[in-house]
Amino acid sequence: MVEDDESTRYLVTRTLQGAGYGTLEAGTGREGLRLAREIPDLIILDVRLPDADGYDLCRRLKSDPVTRDIPVLQVSAAFTGDEHRAEGLEAGADAYLVHPYGPKELVATVRTLIRVRRQADESRLLRETLEEQVRARTAALEAREQALAAFAAFVEESGEETSIRHLAYQAVEVIRAYLGEGMGLLWELEGDTWRAHVWNGDFPPETIAAVTRGIPESTPTHRQIMAEEHFVFLDGWTPDPEYGDLGRQYPATGGVRLLSDGRPPAILGFAFENLRQWQEREKAVVQAVSRALQLAVERTGTTARLASQAGELAARNRALDSFALLTERIGSERDPVAVAAHLHPVVDAVVGASGVAYWELRDGTWHGLAWWGELDEGIIGTLKEGIPEETPEHRRIVGAGGEPVFFDAWTPDGAYDGGADNFRAAAGMLVQPHGRPPGIVGIGLRDRTAFTAADRAVLGAAYRAVSLGIERASAGARLEQQKLELEARNAEQEAFLYTVSHDLRQPLLAIHGMGEILGEAVDSGDTLQARAMLRRVQANAQKMSALLDGLLSLSRIGRSGEAPERLDLGEALRAALSDLEGRIGARGVRVELDECWPVVLYPRSELGQVVTNLLTNAVKWAGRPGQEPRVAVACSEEGGMVVLRVSDNGPGMEPQYREKVFGLFQKLNAKAEGTGVGLAIVKRVAERHGGRAWIEDGPLGGATLAVSMPRG
Repeated sequence: MVEDDESTRYLVTRTLQGAGYGTLEAGTGREGLRLAREIPDLIILDVRLPDADGYDLCRRLKSDPVTRDIPVLQVSAAFTGDEHRAEGLEAGADAYLVHPYGPKELVATVRTLIRVRRQADESRLLRETLEEQVRARTAALEAREQALAAFAAFVEESGEETSIRHLAYQAVEVIRAYLGEGMGLLWELEGDTWRAHVWNGDFPPETIAAVTRGIPESTPTHRQIMAEEHFVFLDGWTPDPEYGDLGRQYPATGGVRLLSDGRPPAILGFAFENLRQWQEREKAVVQAVSRALQLAVERTGTTARLASQAGELAARNRALDSFALLTERIGSERDPVAVAAHLHPVVDAVVGASGVAYWELRDGTWHGLAWWGELDEGIIGTLKEGIPEETPEHRRIVGAGGEPVFFDAWTPDGAYDGGADNFRAAAGMLVQPHGRPPGIVGIGLRDRTAFTAADRAVLGAAYRAVSLGIERASAGARLEQQKLELEARNAEQEAFLYTVSHDLRQPLLAIHGMGEILGEAVDSGDTLQARAMLRRVQANAQKMSALLDGLLSLSRIGRSGEAPERLDLGEALRAALSDLEGRIGARGVRVELDECWPVVLYPRSELGQVVTNLLTNAVKWAGRPGQEPRVAVACSEEGGMVVLRVSDNGPGMEPQYREKVFGLFQKLNAKAEGTGVGLAIVKRVAERHGGRAWIEDGPLGGATLAVSMPRG
């Protein structure tokens, strides 16, 4: 291990020692060259060294006859691009790993390189042995020459081929070309059955039927071949019963196992019909070609793995770019659905063809508000129609409490009514935007049945970014709402101050003027005039006192510290009617009260103020000439709120005045009793608890005052 970083060197050597390897350590290039003279099985070489360039050091090792055959695995945490890999491999490195890599990947790479080196050593040893035997035994010259030629021919023929079936076919063709006879086939393990897919030679129909039908994995001949690394030669072979009727006898037969990362095991089988046992010539050719085939198959596995790693790296880079764009864009959004829309590019970059949807829970049903990506009419119809709240997938997502939930090999619940059948994997996460019902951001995959660990990591981070974006959007919307409410409150306060100064000044001016007249009457001895003015002064003082009492009541709203509680609305109405019994009786008003009343969430004193003021106003205006005064009180549930309606059969109210009467000291009839504060109190209390107050046409022909309240 040539590495200047002690911690990295320590971790790598401990990992290799744990895998059963002995290690030598060097911290500089000079020391690494010295240790290389001891001919280790493998050199792990860092690219960046304090006294040497890793690429140059690799070239020196590969140009030295003593060390050139030692496999070199270059590693780097700084030089991770494709150009760096290419430079390392061109410098002679047998493999190139970039940090971070896991212990399993390191050990697997080391094992592969050592195995390849040993196989190359064995091949070289075989070649040297053949050359020695040629010199010693002239009779074996042809066999050895043909074996080497066949090996070379196969290597040339296979080229960059990566299909194991094509490689096997080429190997058998090379063997048949050099030996002039024989038959070969490729077995592949499918589950627990060996089945042939490629064959060369004059096999009879019975043999072809048997090998394509398949035989059990436990067949003794195949188990024997799989237990050996090299080609297994079987003389005088008798087929196992599992083969059935092959139609012919194959006395000299055999096979070699073919193992490759990422695919099921395979066996290349070769047999002779007219040969009782294997001869040296046949063994040499078949052994050489089968060894070359093994190396080619291993190469395809390594190539596929490297290609896969490169593809994953490229996909992760695309995902990171999309993730960066996601975090940049969601910061300016104020709508949860708009935030969720930015998730789709990340999903598309990570897992390919996909669909993303935003579900919202309303009235026990999950409705799709928006969707993006490749969605067909079936799933779009499901999104529009909605699915029940109790759908298992959605229940599981809600139960996760804001953590992403992934569904591999997904079979959609029947609630989707077949709309999601084209999706093979899915994911979802609960979001809870302020001021809106709960939502779920869902993902569906068409071309994949599972999320990898890397997928889950990237999508989990993207999901959490969307969740934070929705929270931020909700907070921004809430601040905007608070700003609007504050501006409205400031405007209301300005109007309030103007109204107070105007309406309180009127009785004061009247008192001042009447005081002067009273003084003149006293001076002239006009007692009748003096008493009349005194009564008017007292009346204006009482009016001013009533105005001040109303202002005091309005100012106390929300300052008592009284918490909302669950109150029976009917009980509050009956208490208010009892207090107004004298006034109701004096006017002869008939009050009609609903029998069923819900529970509301209100402070007790404020609920009393609301119902008392509504009933007082209705009793005051009830009745027209020639009609019995009537008041009707009813309630309903609308949009999750309780709506209380108090109607009268009075003169009613034109639409243009219906908002004005809720203002402070506002009365449509200046001569009417009251101060004009009662309905202002009703409006203030209702809005403080998330409701509102309004006037509409009533069922009795007059006006209806309505107030919405939170349900208890």
